[in-house]
Amino acid sequence: MFRKSVLKEQHKQIIRTATPLSVGFGFQSFMGISEVLVVARSGAESLAGVSIAVSLAWMMYLIVIGFVSASIPLIAKAAAKNQDQAAHVSVLSTLVILACTTLFGMMALFSTVHFIHLLSVSSEMTKAVTAWIKAAMFGFPAMCLFFGLRSIGTALDQTGFVGKVLAISAVAHLAALMMFSFDSPWSFGWGAFGAGLAHSVASWVALLGSFYYFFLSPKSKIKTVFPFTWALPNLGLEMKHHILLGIPVTARIFLVEGFGYFLVLILPLLVTAVEISAHTIGLRIASISATLALGVSSAVAAQIGSARGRNSINIAFVYSKSAFEIGLAISLLCMIGLLIITPLLLRYLENEGASISIIFILLIAAYQAVVVIQTTTTGALLGFEKTIAPLIATVVGPWCTCLGLIFLITRILEINIQIVWVCLVIGYLFSSTICVLSLNKQVSHERKLVTENDINQAD
Repeated sequence: MFRKSVLKEQHKQIIRTATPLSVGFGFQSFMGISEVLVVARSGAESLAGVSIAVSLAWMMYLIVIGFVSASIPLIAKAAAKNQDQAAHVSVLSTLVILACTTLFGMMALFSTVHFIHLLSVSSEMTKAVTAWIKAAMFGFPAMCLFFGLRSIGTALDQTGFVGKVLAISAVAHLAALMMFSFDSPWSFGWGAFGAGLAHSVASWVALLGSFYYFFLSPKSKIKTVFPFTWALPNLGLEMKHHILLGIPVTARIFLVEGFGYFLVLILPLLVTAVEISAHTIGLRIASISATLALGVSSAVAAQIGSARGRNSINIAFVYSKSAFEIGLAISLLCMIGLLIITPLLLRYLENEGASISIIFILLIAAYQAVVVIQTTTTGALLGFEKTIAPLIATVVGPWCTCLGLIFLITRILEINIQIVWVCLVIGYLFSSTICVLSLNKQVSHERKLVTENDINQAD
């Protein structure tokens, strides 16, 4: 039994950590939907009503993630002090986070699909959303940077740095709204370009601020500087993640992630500038680059999550093999569920006549949800004890990649979807097996270290 004072203090820590994150996430999701509405320039009551539902669904989803992700490390830390409770708490934590994220995630997903369907019934709406995608290509790095800085800032600093990044992101969104409102929603003119520019400026301001805070300020906890990571905000951020997690920054990791972020940042920017009138060609190239970047990012996430370092394992797993096995079983059930849900979702989208531009909005939104989960758990890793990042990173990330690859191969290259599914399932099972073996090996190593430590203390 935990003492009431301890529980009360933990409760305060959860509230202090989760509340600003939840408010920030909710504001981001609401502003994102508002951008789409402004671009669409629609006064239809159905669109307005569904947009409110979408905003509320995503806000609830992100609020739940904020509270659960803030509480899990505290629970695991407390459970580690009592080996008898470790297995129970670990399994409970896994069940809670999977249940909450699945429930509210499905609510958000289906309300978003319905909203996208309403947008796709009009050709002008489709063009408007296509323009929004192009501007979002500018904002994608800014959003990734925002989530990453939020996770690191929450872990290392409680003095207001995160609030400043939130403010910068909010200003960028407001600037984007203003620029969109002064531009024709279905033209590819300076409104979309200016909105994207606002996102990019915000990301660079946040990058420079974070660089000063982490490397130059008296409060800095990091003394290693990689000059070559300054060029791309996301690449520099990922390298910092590697450093903080104790993962060696090898040339291969640097090149792979650099190439992925080149695709997601530079190529869409060039496409938007050069192909500003030929939107079909530009959209296809941007979609391909985004899909490839999803694959690279998910592969790196799975690599980090599959026990590359000691910090990527829930501390309760060290004491309980049954907890690890149950968590693995839950992950496999999620994979089977995704195998069933994904083709149904594809068929629904096809029947509803959604264009490829609408589909890629859904993919980007899904990947943003993965980024939220991934960076939230990473922040918990940095600031508290271990968390369940391996289970999430090795299940959710690869399937977002699978969705992107399916659309890339079947819609653009026109290859039979059955062949694609067979290849994806074989590839996923192979990679999952490697991850499981790696994680199991690391858990055994952790148990050995704990046993040796206990023996040394006894002596």
